[in-house]
Amino acid sequence: MSSVTPPKSSLGIGVTTVYLLERWLTPFALFVGAEASLRYGVLAGFGFALIGFLVFMSFSVVLLGIQKRMPEVTSMSDWLGRKLTGSAQTYFQYILKLLYSLDIFIVGVGGGMLWYAGFQIPMVMGTGLSLLVLWLIYLIIGKKKWARKYRIYILGSFFALLVFALVYPFLVSPLQAIYDGMRLYHPYLFVIQERELLVYTTATFAILMGRIIISPSAWKLAESHSKMKVRSTFLLAGAVWATLPIAFSTLLYPVIAQGIMGEVEEVFYRAFQSIPSPAVKYILLVLIGIILMRAGKQVIKSLKLQQSGTSSGERFIYGFVILIAFIGYSIFQPTLLELFFLVGIFYASLLMPVIIMMFTSVTVGWILPIIFFISSITGMVAYVAEGHFNAIGVSVSLSSLLFIIYWIYRTIYQHQSKI
Repeated sequence: MSSVTPPKSSLGIGVTTVYLLERWLTPFALFVGAEASLRYGVLAGFGFALIGFLVFMSFSVVLLGIQKRMPEVTSMSDWLGRKLTGSAQTYFQYILKLLYSLDIFIVGVGGGMLWYAGFQIPMVMGTGLSLLVLWLIYLIIGKKKWARKYRIYILGSFFALLVFALVYPFLVSPLQAIYDGMRLYHPYLFVIQERELLVYTTATFAILMGRIIISPSAWKLAESHSKMKVRSTFLLAGAVWATLPIAFSTLLYPVIAQGIMGEVEEVFYRAFQSIPSPAVKYILLVLIGIILMRAGKQVIKSLKLQQSGTSSGERFIYGFVILIAFIGYSIFQPTLLELFFLVGIFYASLLMPVIIMMFTSVTVGWILPIIFFISSITGMVAYVAEGHFNAIGVSVSLSSLLFIIYWIYRTIYQHQSKI
């Protein structure tokens, strides 16, 4: 984890925010909210953005609380070293590496979406091509800090072109015409189903919160001794991040107002085809690709949890995990939204045990990895049998119950030992 370069304490809030966002501008941020809008209604995309913002704000509160109780902690590895005993820390790091390997695969799926949007290359082929590009970047460039000097300019250019891509369709077609078209062809998108929306937002919060509490880039702000800087950085990062699900959802509205609906990659292809300037379209796609590759490189850095680096044997295991994920994706071909909830089972299984550890003095051993695997496997079964919302609920509930039982037992046992 030490290989993740932290933002220097002397840097301003804007630059620190870019460091933080670089890890979080993933395919989930760009495409899941838009797909949720198509599947669950317009409010789902806005809800995804709002939940993301609340997650950033919530973690800032959590991090400041940890700083107050444990001021010597400056990274996630420091905190884990104080909370996990015996071999539990080693096993937990393997869990983190498994999740980071899946994150690399998700970046590849996002790249597949770009290949389809630009050239209609099938998703499976585009995903494989993107993973190959990531692998070549890792081999050829390695530890070189490519595009690092230009990250702010890349993000600035990306948002500028994205604004153009969003505004142009609404200049050609009045907002009322787009609204009427959506009401005519897809009126169900405006139906508000309170219960489904509540379950969706709760599950989304559990997944995103589970992701951020094991994100080294978010934990690196623990090095800052300024409460204002921590709050402001997470506030700004959350606000910028939240614009992306809304922007990419809005990008699809002029297309679906024409009656076009289908797989999300097809709708995105139509949306990018509607951009009047081919140069703007392809530059925007290239910038998104660079942003995703930078996110992928940050995930690769996160894999190097030990000071001594990553052995060739471990790299083979990570590659094997990505290969298995790709084979499964090729067979079942889930969408990014489905992958979000499927992979989210793992993050949801970690959420409550880690949160309880953060707000209590409890230290744990082998029980944490065991609870994680039991909750994850049960969640997978629930995903197949009951659907993705219930799967997230089952994972969070089961992991919470098991960890609370262990916590109570541990407290009673320690109390009796003192008598």
